[in-house]
Amino acid sequence: MADPNRAYMRPRYSPPRLPQRVGGHLVPMRPFRWPPSPSVQSELSSAVPNSSPTLSGFSGQAPIAPPARGERPPESQQPGDMPEAIRQLMGMRPIDLVFPSPFIRPIAPPRAAPNDGGYIPMGRWPTWYARNALPPTLWRRQLEITGISQNYGGNIFLPANQSANIPEELSTSLWLTNLPPDCTHQLLLGSIRGCGKIYATVINPPVYNRNDFARGAPHITSASKLVFFDRSGLERLVAKSEAGEFSVGGYIPRVRMNRIKSAPRQPGAQSRVLHIEGPTSIVNETFLNTFFQSKFTYELDLIKTVATHGNWTRQEWRFGSYRCQAESARQSIAREKTRLNMSEVERHRWSEVKVHFGVDPCA
Repeated sequence: MADPNRAYMRPRYSPPRLPQRVGGHLVPMRPFRWPPSPSVQSELSSAVPNSSPTLSGFSGQAPIAPPARGERPPESQQPGDMPEAIRQLMGMRPIDLVFPSPFIRPIAPPRAAPNDGGYIPMGRWPTWYARNALPPTLWRRQLEITGISQNYGGNIFLPANQSANIPEELSTSLWLTNLPPDCTHQLLLGSIRGCGKIYATVINPPVYNRNDFARGAPHITSASKLVFFDRSGLERLVAKSEAGEFSVGGYIPRVRMNRIKSAPRQPGAQSRVLHIEGPTSIVNETFLNTFFQSKFTYELDLIKTVATHGNWTRQEWRFGSYRCQAESARQSIAREKTRLNMSEVERHRWSEVKVHFGVDPCA
């Protein structure tokens, strides 16, 4: 017969939460739960020396006050000092509080959940979510590793947004400042001719309030990151700027190398300009704009109807970038053709839609 004095019953108290300091933030640990059966109790007793049902080290105490900023938590708060069996029961993983580690690598975004079949390019994980979810120290360390400014508003977890590991003399990325305050993609790209194909364009509007800017002073003009497909396109634009032959909307841009380097792309027909042809019910500005807006974010340089014959239309779409815009438009149309939940009439119309690369007028 079992000894009635053995403490196999659950305690009647609710243990408090212990704060665990990780990267400057307090993360509450899950409260300790006693095992429901004697067999688990015996395993705990054998794994943890001198354990008792009360666990005086965890019960009846108020949460430990966090140390002041810059101080290391006292030894009583170090999860590494707890017995391994208790740490496993509490759902904790060993954490290295010596941060940042010299061997840390850039964080990869979590995989997107399966969707309804619509195309979502590049697997988006909002940067604002990461900025607020990660501890500040970890966020700053991530920016240092990827070489990205704290003011960057894009997705820092995409390798395409991070600095390439190449010499600067091979980079195809420029940083343009002193652009018109109301600068648009059409205005900027329309001022570039005879240089080379544009791979990506990002325009930063003016910042009039210091509170809108992470670091540095406000500025009243726009700035732009401009990436070419190859190095020769960059060199031609730099030469025009140095010769006083490059202006945008009456402003003389300051052109210099972007510290976020981009590697040259393989030669090919890829372009930010697409020629889309097919039934007029699909190939028209209103329908395609609505369709593209439901799939990805983009900017436009120009939409032009090249030809119309009866119910057949061919249009030229000049996107602001090839990366994530023109390429996403092609993939969205290709994906739509394989969608299963549409009528035979819709399937027939989409099967007639064709997409071709056009010529970039900046080249």
